[in-house]
Parts: sequence; structure tokens; C-alpha cells
Amino acid sequence: YWAVGCRHGEVRMWREAGQTLHLGWSAHTDTVTALTFSPDEGRLASGSLDGSLTLWEVEHAASVWTVWQPTSLLSLAFAPDGGRLASSGNDTTVRLWDPQSGTPRETLLYPGPVFALAWSPDGHLLASGNFDGRIWVWQMQATQPATCVARLVGHTNWVRGLAFAPDGKRIASASLDGTVRLWEVESGRCLHTLLGHTERVHTVSWSPDGQTVASAGFDAAIWLWDPE
Repeated sequence: YWAVGCRHGEVRMWREAGQTLHLGWSAHTDTVTALTFSPDEGRLASGSLDGSLTLWEVEHAASVWTVWQPTSLLSLAFAPDGGRLASSGNDTTVRLWDPQSGTPRETLLYPGPVFALAWSPDGHLLASGNFDGRIWVWQMQATQPATCVARLVGHTNWVRGLAFAPDGKRIASASLDGTVRLWEVESGRCLHTLLGHTERVHTVSWSPDGQTVASAGFDAAIWLWDPE
């Protein structure tokens, strides 16, 4: 399956490599800003500018649960094991939810809006992209509150996209400052600043083998980068 969120609150989902529309439904009352599938692809979480977060059963688009945040929701990310769902938005928090029940598990506080989220492949780290251009990296704890273990400084505008490399050793970030940056997780050092986009950069992703980074932005261009 793959899914898109629409301006008027609709979610549409395709199957068979995008050849067949599986379902389309009214999910929210305002623009859908975030979508993420569970690791087993059995459920889809959607978030909206109306502040709602809903978990859907994929086969029939049945609502499993809905929760509300005080303001617009901007990003969602399932942990790799499916045991946590992270959300962020304009309410200056990152919230961790139990995907089974929709109950809150933990709230991480920020000085401003959080636009992007990404889990490390092992699920031990959660990175967030912030309004001030910084990237905060949290260490998840089984029985203790999460701890912020790094703050990556370099971007000069909002961080809108984040992705861990498949081996978990690097983070790629996309920013409205028009750059893509590659970071070393262990040291927090910026390894490369990738220049090429002529407009704001909105999203970034790694290839499964870790040999290519893809980025896209408001210049209507997709760039493929050699991360080395």
C-alpha cells in the first residue's frame, strides 16, 4: 500500500504498486499533514491541521482510535518494532503513544514547534527537527524517561525532513534553508552540507543499501546524493 493525505481532510490509499485505488475516505476536518504506516503495514496513522491523530485499520479504513492535540499536528513516526507512535506539531511537544490503545506514554517538551521525526533502525533513538534549525536526538529508555543526548546545530531555518541511515550511524536532514546535511550520530558532527536545491528542502530519504540519499523540495526537483 501507499497513501496520500489531501487538503480537505481526505486520505487515499492505493495497492498493487499504486495501480489500484484501494480506499478513499474523509479522515479529518482540515488538511492531512502526516501519514505513517505501522511496520507490519496493517495500520495507518494520520494527523491533521485540525489537531487530530487517528489510527486506521488498513483493509477497511476502520478507525481504531482518535486523540487530539491542542494545535496542528505536523509529523508522525512509528517505532521500528511498532511499539510506539511519535507525534509532533505546533504545541511544542513530541508525544509518544501506545499504538494499541491510543493512551499517552510520554511527552517531550520543546521551546517551539517540531516539524520532523525519525526513529533509528534499532528504535533506541528518536530524532526531531525543530523550528530553530536544530535537531534533537533522544535516547529511549524502557523504564525511565527519554533523555536528550545530542543537539545538532547547523541549519538556519526549520528542519522539515529527517532520516536515519539503514545502519543507524548517520542522519540526513532537510531544511527550509535550502540545504541537506549529513550528520554522524555518535559525535553529532556535520559530515557534509549538500548544496544544489534552489528552494526550500522538504523531505529526505536513504536508499535501503545506504548508498544514496534522495531529497526533494519546493524547487520541484529531486536530488540523488552520494553520502560519502
